[in-house]
Amino acid sequence: MPSGIAQIRRYWDGDIGGVVFNQVSGDTHFLDALAFELLELADSQTLEIEALSRLLFEDTQALQDGEAHSRVHSALRHLQALGLLQEQLS
Repeated sequence: MPSGIAQIRRYWDGDIGGVVFNQVSGDTHFLDALAFELLELADSQTLEIEALSRLLFEDTQALQDGEAHSRVHSALRHLQALGLLQEQLS
């Protein structure tokens, strides 16, 4: 797993989000839908903030205003702070 952390994940459809159990630390975290989706994407691709912003927000106004980039960057930093993601952001 590219995130480098052994995890068990459960996601609820919609904007609810999901939970992640970190098997190394024993901690369980509730993540909003954006953070959970980013964690899932980290399994299949590198974490280039601009590319992830375009992928997740497509042609929305948030992408044009730069808000998408900021939200993605903040969510990735949050995942790192929780110890759920070890990859470097680019």
